[in-house]
Amino acid sequence: MTALPTGANGKLDRAALPVPSTRRPGLATPYRAPVLPVEQTVAAVLASVLELDQVGLDDDFVELGGDSLTAVRAAARIGDALGLRLPARTVLDHSTPARLASHLAAATSIPSALSGSRAAARDGLLDPGPDGVRLDAGPTHRFLRVNDDRAGGHLPSHGPRFALECHYRIRGPLDTHALSAAVDHLVRHQPALRTEVHLNGDPGQVHQLVRPARGGVLRHVIDPASPAGPVERLAALHAADPLDPAAGHVFTATLVAAGPHDHLLGLRLHHLTSDGCSLNIVEQQLSALYDDVRAGRVPRLPDIDYRALNAPEQPRSEDLSFWAERLTGARPTLLVPPARPAASTVPHDSLLRTRRVPPAVTAAFRALARTERLTPASALYAVFTAVVAADTAQDETLLLAVSAARPEGTAHTAGLYAQAVPVRHRPPGHRT
Repeated sequence: MTALPTGANGKLDRAALPVPSTRRPGLATPYRAPVLPVEQTVAAVLASVLELDQVGLDDDFVELGGDSLTAVRAAARIGDALGLRLPARTVLDHSTPARLASHLAAATSIPSALSGSRAAARDGLLDPGPDGVRLDAGPTHRFLRVNDDRAGGHLPSHGPRFALECHYRIRGPLDTHALSAAVDHLVRHQPALRTEVHLNGDPGQVHQLVRPARGGVLRHVIDPASPAGPVERLAALHAADPLDPAAGHVFTATLVAAGPHDHLLGLRLHHLTSDGCSLNIVEQQLSALYDDVRAGRVPRLPDIDYRALNAPEQPRSEDLSFWAERLTGARPTLLVPPARPAASTVPHDSLLRTRRVPPAVTAAFRALARTERLTPASALYAVFTAVVAADTAQDETLLLAVSAARPEGTAHTAGLYAQAVPVRHRPPGHRT
């Protein structure tokens, strides 16, 4: 492709992208088939999350394209399959199916939890009543509030564009009634899709309000006389229906008919109640619910724990000592002169610029990352910190990286969760 396809709103049109290959890529490591049941389970899960036809026993998860977000999904699925609580870090530390299976077989101290129901933790959120259930703002909400205050209240986190959006082109027979029922069941199951978020006012009053589920969430649009294509029609519908987290309007599902057997499904999730992991959860659970409804089965979804996802974090004394030592003498990195945002009276927005990197350069970069055993994100971050250091003429950088490693028991729970982790980097003495 010479350029990425975009829709009428300028965002990436995922429906127009070519279907990527699912064949295992050529690796220096020859393929070795898993034999033991635990090896087969681990390899099958890794192949599923990496969207490959197969993963060999000695294939490296990072080399195959795995990253921290993929590791979170893999850990959750392996944990479900084996009855274990598996940290995402373990998938990265033991990055081949052989090493991970061996670690799991030997780690007898890992509790076989995840059995039983989390109904007690969800009490009041599945059916909150007409007045809803009030929850404290989560840690990430409070971080955004502090960040917003520092910017003079002009950050876009409250606005409709602070959202995740994904399009799915569905060609072939589609049971729209089953899809509508699946969407309604999903909204009832996931409190994040029906939660108000209030970050204005006194800092002590920031909170969430989980609202009762409503029916008929899916909006089905049939307009054969319209000259516009489905992507343009969907963009116009979204523009006319902005998300509003303060009103609990944080999720929409819109189905635009392009023909009798051709549809475009658009999902929107406001970023104050959802994140990238949530989008994956919504995709997987909506697909499973659609299959259940069509087959006449009682829908069954994994237990969730929205309260745990929003619980305040209590740092341990050893954590405080660790970070106090690491950050002694650190100075914040000034990317933008303080006077510039202070003088602005309009909400800040981001500008996305896309540059196409030649295939030879990207191949060399990926090879370097694999040699250094770095995920692509970590390798890109190293480049970014070097550029920032050169641009700001500082002898070190102190930036915030976001970790999406979720609390135990919340791998299937939609919601906003991100840990801001300070990363202090001292670049080499010379800069280019």
